[in-house]
Amino acid sequence: MTSVLKKPSGTLSVILEVATDTEVDLISMQLHQRNVVALRSKDEQVCEILKQEQATAAGYFPEPCPILHIRENDLVFDENYILKKVTTSTEIDESKDDDSITGYWLEPLVMQSSDLESILKAIPADRIVVASVPCMLDDNRELELASEWKETSINALHLQNTIVGDEEDIDYVSSVV
Repeated sequence: MTSVLKKPSGTLSVILEVATDTEVDLISMQLHQRNVVALRSKDEQVCEILKQEQATAAGYFPEPCPILHIRENDLVFDENYILKKVTTSTEIDESKDDDSITGYWLEPLVMQSSDLESILKAIPADRIVVASVPCMLDDNRELELASEWKETSINALHLQNTIVGDEEDIDYVSSVV
């Protein structure tokens, strides 16, 4: 999981959130073909459908996408890969010795820039950092932010509510990835 989310410096991995079970099997395959590195859903039923669909990609290139889900505010791939949600650098200090935590995820748009800077400084270099933002912001602001974050310790961009079951889903993903 770490190697999937940590790309070479200057490149952000992309995690998409699937908000619907509408044609999830077809959508999942198309997303994977566009180099999406992981999928996430708040809905456990959708997670199960995604896991089943991605299992059919085993042995093919590219490999199946990991499926992340939320557990008590943390993003979880399986019990060995936990990304803890943080809002302050104090939370990093309190948890950085916890070996069960693979990394952290945060929502930069609801923070002051100074808070974001202090959080990023507090995160150990060997941990994954995921920035979560809404998709389809005005003037594609999420793409501007992603470009800025390439120069930081952020490894992956999680786009919230990306797949909602309409025709724009795949076109939007193609433009982002």
